[in-house]
Amino acid sequence: MRVNPKLANLQYLYANGDTTSGLPEGTYSNLAASKYLKDNDKNKDGVLSADEVTLSQEAFDKLDADKNGKIDLKEMKAGLKGQDAAIEAYYKNRKPGSTVDPAASLLQPSADQTQNPYSTKAAASFVTDNDADKDKSLSRTEAALPTTAFDKLDTDKNGKLSQGEVQAALKAKEGSFGVYYKANVSTRAIDGLTSSLLKTI
Repeated sequence: MRVNPKLANLQYLYANGDTTSGLPEGTYSNLAASKYLKDNDKNKDGVLSADEVTLSQEAFDKLDADKNGKIDLKEMKAGLKGQDAAIEAYYKNRKPGSTVDPAASLLQPSADQTQNPYSTKAAASFVTDNDADKDKSLSRTEAALPTTAFDKLDTDKNGKLSQGEVQAALKAKEGSFGVYYKANVSTRAIDGLTSSLLKTI
């Protein structure tokens, strides 16, 4: 299979630990979309049919914006839009030999998504690991978030972030955390992703 030169360069950078945060927004999600399509396009027609992917019918239908029974690159990119942080961090922190495809995990809702198991774990880890005074909540200093982000998360306006408040903010990011937990990356990496996502909420 011919490898996209941009993807090859990105994989080289990850493999050698030499990455930069100066890339345009959408770089990682667009590359992941291209890779997913190339890896799964069995008949090489440039689009994905339902029998070429392992996505649920619900996930497939959601991606198939024009309802023609095929998923093209534009639809793939739209499906992964906004997931740069999760994809970039996954490649930076993945363990050798990991076969998890971050695109597939982000596109396919978890069977337990209604219970948000991954974002719940991430919220608990973030609070526990940053709770210097052990009061089971995070002060502004402990959370180390921008003032605007902290104030938005602090729904009861008590100047502290509880695990419940962090968890509520992360529910919509369940797929991002699923990628991490399925790849068994470090707790430190998961806390880093949590912090990054909370800054954008």
